[in-house]
Amino acid sequence: MATTKAYLRATNVHKSALPVGVKYCHQRQWFAVSTGTTIEPEHWDKVKGQAKSTATNAASVNAAISRVAAELQAIADNLAKQGIEPSVEAVKAMQKCHPKAPDASPAVSSVPETRSMGLPFLYHLDSFISSKNGGYSYEQIQVRNRQHRKKDYRVPIQHEGGIFGNNTMKTYYSLYRIIREYQVYKDMVLELMDFDKRMLSDFQAFLVGEKKYLNSSVAKVIKSLKRVLNQLADDDLMPHTKYRRFTLSESKKTVARTVIALTQQEMDALKALPLVNTPGVAYVRDLFILGCSSGLRYSDLVRLQPSHIRNNHIHIEMQKTGEAVAIPLNATSKAILKRYDYTIRRISNVGYNVHLKTLLQLLPTMLAPVERVRWSGAERRSEVVPRWSLVTTHTARRTFINVALESGVSVAVLRSWVGHANLEQLLQYADQNRNAVGEMAKAFC
Repeated sequence: MATTKAYLRATNVHKSALPVGVKYCHQRQWFAVSTGTTIEPEHWDKVKGQAKSTATNAASVNAAISRVAAELQAIADNLAKQGIEPSVEAVKAMQKCHPKAPDASPAVSSVPETRSMGLPFLYHLDSFISSKNGGYSYEQIQVRNRQHRKKDYRVPIQHEGGIFGNNTMKTYYSLYRIIREYQVYKDMVLELMDFDKRMLSDFQAFLVGEKKYLNSSVAKVIKSLKRVLNQLADDDLMPHTKYRRFTLSESKKTVARTVIALTQQEMDALKALPLVNTPGVAYVRDLFILGCSSGLRYSDLVRLQPSHIRNNHIHIEMQKTGEAVAIPLNATSKAILKRYDYTIRRISNVGYNVHLKTLLQLLPTMLAPVERVRWSGAERRSEVVPRWSLVTTHTARRTFINVALESGVSVAVLRSWVGHANLEQLLQYADQNRNAVGEMAKAFC
């Protein structure tokens, strides 16, 4: 049976007045909700759980207690009516997601009748996150990160799809935060029945208009959201699948992607840099060159062990797709793997990128300016930046593909090495203008 009880919350700071809260208790578990009021301990009736008449603010404190208790009880009753257990987790999720109603009468619940599937979307999203992250909810990860002053969103666990990396979990935690901001902006609580084509169009407009997201970022958010909704549909929790009719606005403008990939000459110049006195930076250089000569993603590169090297090939199951590939070793990749006993040490992705950008500034050709064009809705954003500033860990994979194409490797063979499912994926990595002058000379010499 669920109960509510008012109490004074003790604080570490010495104050004459203490905050008043209301506890919601169910099956020996509880959580507290602040009433937004304070009172001196001598004016508090601990037995009755209310302010004594001797307090000057007794009426307002007791009214706030009644209001919060009524809200919590109304949430529990609504859940029970729909056959949902009014657990601490469920009531907490509903109370946290519904808008505040400070002017509501204590006798009348300010919580609207729950619709359709009852629980708000954020409750389901939090359950999805914790199921993929060792039982850690959004709030638990936030508390842990604040305590340890770090930004780690992952609790490594094994599941059917492999191990969820930190960046993957960060995507879902960002989605949680964005949905919460959208609810505040719309002054509403999203439930599963709300996710249809019209709602997602409005959500897209919010991301572009209010959040000022680039179209590429909007696409990532929508993709993550649909992945969660599809999982809920597979679990028979979605009341409909109207959200699947939504596609990103056709007015979204795109331009040819600026593909940053090193040439063979730039790779040779990078290998020739004297880095004897900086072994850490030299390791980053070797790791990048190994990626350029194998085509492996960074997530696969740092997993390499001696067991992956067989018959003069790298045999590995790609973490992102689960596809097994066999990549022939060449003189460069052999030398680097041998230098590190065929075991690659994992380093921070952020630290890797910082050292890599510093290294590439030593190459004159990487200082050349390039135009980067991005779109936010129909707004075109253009800036001129040096080539090195656009380099990331993934540039190594792009370099491998472009150098291989220039060397005459067939598309079919190259696809088998890099694990792309179709030609379209492969061509996204190719720099169409890389050797345009040379190709024109061949055709019209």
